[in-house]
Amino acid sequence: MISKIRGFSLVEVMVTFLLIGVAASALIKLQAYVEVKSDYAKTSLQAMLLAESKLEKFRQRGMDYVTHVYTLTDVHDECNAMSKVTATTTIQLSCESTLSVSDTLSAIEITAYWLDRQKQEQSVVLKTMLSSHSEFDS
Repeated sequence: MISKIRGFSLVEVMVTFLLIGVAASALIKLQAYVEVKSDYAKTSLQAMLLAESKLEKFRQRGMDYVTHVYTLTDVHDECNAMSKVTATTTIQLSCESTLSVSDTLSAIEITAYWLDRQKQEQSVVLKTMLSSHSEFDS
């Protein structure tokens, strides 16, 4: 008795395996891309929060110092003391302050920077201005 059921040829099986291999490699590449972007998002959020907390400390000057008046000049000096060093895998801060208008206004730029998985430097920059007149002054 002759069967009319035919199997797959070797060429058809090889083409199928090739297509499965291409699809699997695309999924692996997509997973690696998503992982890198997720790591960057997490680290940049941490960097932004660290920079924001430093800016908030500058903004609330005087609240932590009951006996000492923490002036805008003190903020300016503390900020400019935070100079940039070589980036590492941990988040680091650098700050630059410029006093203007008879030392009553300070432009502050805080940079949070780190090295990513590929050892490339990444950074988040926050800019603000502070007045010598604080809402926390009594």
